[in-house]
Amino acid sequence: EAALSGSLERIKPARRAQPRHLRHFRIAPQIEFAAYSKPDALSPRSVLSLVCTDRPGLLADVAQTLRKQRLRVHDARIATFGERAEDVFQITSVNSDGHDSPLDQTQQQALRDALLACLEGDSR
Repeated sequence: EAALSGSLERIKPARRAQPRHLRHFRIAPQIEFAAYSKPDALSPRSVLSLVCTDRPGLLADVAQTLRKQRLRVHDARIATFGERAEDVFQITSVNSDGHDSPLDQTQQQALRDALLACLEGDSR
């Protein structure tokens, strides 16, 4: 209860070293954006596709990055194939009027830079 009521900034995922036999199979991060709109959806969304090397705590770090960018996740498809993680997120940003909107080019670039820093800064 204390952990959930406090600041999320101080909660860090458990860290484990990546197995030595997987360190040689690094995958260059691939980050792509697409538009998504369903007829029954209230607002269009952006689709973030992320392919990179899997590691302990990866999803927690990506979630923290999305949170710091003040983005809302509507749907997530998480898949891991050996050392390869392939994740797809439907995301929106929240406007000043409280409505969701897809990411513009500036927001996409800021998110791409933040994710690359998160992924490459943690090469174990």
